[in-house]
Amino acid sequence: MKFAAITSMNLEYYNHSGRAMTKSFSSRFVESIPLYVYNEDLFNIKLKNVFLAGWDLGEEYEKFQSRWESNSKIQNFAKKAFSIIHAMNNIDCDRLIWFDADIIIERQIPVQLLELVSPDAVLSTHYGVMHEWPSDTNPNRKAFSCETGFFIINKKHKKFNEFKETYTKIYVNDMFANIRRFYDGEVYGETVRQLQKSGTKMLDLNPEHKHKTPIPRSLLAPYISHHKAGLKDTIDYETLEKNIDENG
Repeated sequence: MKFAAITSMNLEYYNHSGRAMTKSFSSRFVESIPLYVYNEDLFNIKLKNVFLAGWDLGEEYEKFQSRWESNSKIQNFAKKAFSIIHAMNNIDCDRLIWFDADIIIERQIPVQLLELVSPDAVLSTHYGVMHEWPSDTNPNRKAFSCETGFFIINKKHKKFNEFKETYTKIYVNDMFANIRRFYDGEVYGETVRQLQKSGTKMLDLNPEHKHKTPIPRSLLAPYISHHKAGLKDTIDYETLEKNIDENG
């Protein structure tokens, strides 16, 4: 299997935006590419080409959640991260595509486009973002992270195992000293930075880091919309679902 897609959500998120997301994927994405849903609360989904991945994220996930019980934001973002870790270890494919649960597939992304942005030589295809992160000793310091609403990991790349181990190690060992915020996008960005520093080829879809919200300004804008943060609370997902049901 060349491409496989993954996402993660709990029942509350599924009822808010995830149902529309999964319906849009089932109706509008390439039929040969499956979507695996990491479904906290173990709710059911019956859609063509959408499969349930369960919520057995492993002992290290449980330990992490216990260590960080005083910080619900870090706990919540880690749910996504440990879903990614599980998929890197368990889903058999050449390219692993992540879609956030508040993304809507607007129209079918041509397989040729997915292949174009994830060539064999590239390990990670992502949206890089720079954030101001001043310190007392370096007032001009910036932090690199990734907008992880969408990314592609090349599991056949010779450096994939190093990527997987680096990303996992940061979570398992709480290695956040050089990370602005201990969230999945920052950890993904730190992992990219470390491997890129050693010469590993990446593809940044926001190459000059001009945009903090890069997906609507990228070559994927005609195909996916990302209703992130406060925006998703203004979206009428019921109408979106109805449109998908009626028109595909």
